[in-house]
Amino acid sequence: MRKIRKAYLSPADLDYVRAAKLHLSQLLLERGWNAKHLAALSHIPASTISRWLSPEREEFMSLADAAVLSRLLRLPLAELFPPEPWPHEGGRLDPALRQLHTLPPEHLYWLLGLYHQARKLFQP
Repeated sequence: MRKIRKAYLSPADLDYVRAAKLHLSQLLLERGWNAKHLAALSHIPASTISRWLSPEREEFMSLADAAVLSRLLRLPLAELFPPEPWPHEGGRLDPALRQLHTLPPEHLYWLLGLYHQARKLFQP
């Protein structure tokens, strides 16, 4: 990323921003959308959207911008962002679970189906 302007951001925070940018890029790609298409739908300048998606920039969308995208993408607001890699409420998120949280839903369903088939096959 470009020079850190906010001294309070840790490397982990910046890694999460990069992950969020990649996640948003994937959501757009799944729909066949690019920055220009999203700009046309949202009236947010394409240059702003390009900055949000650039891994070289720290800038990312505001909560108000996220609300606009949530409505356009027809996704709950939380689904615009990847799962947080830090523990919540005193619990620790297992690294394997953290990895699962990054998979697209169709891959998770496939893995679950495979798991259930394997259990049936190998049950005593």
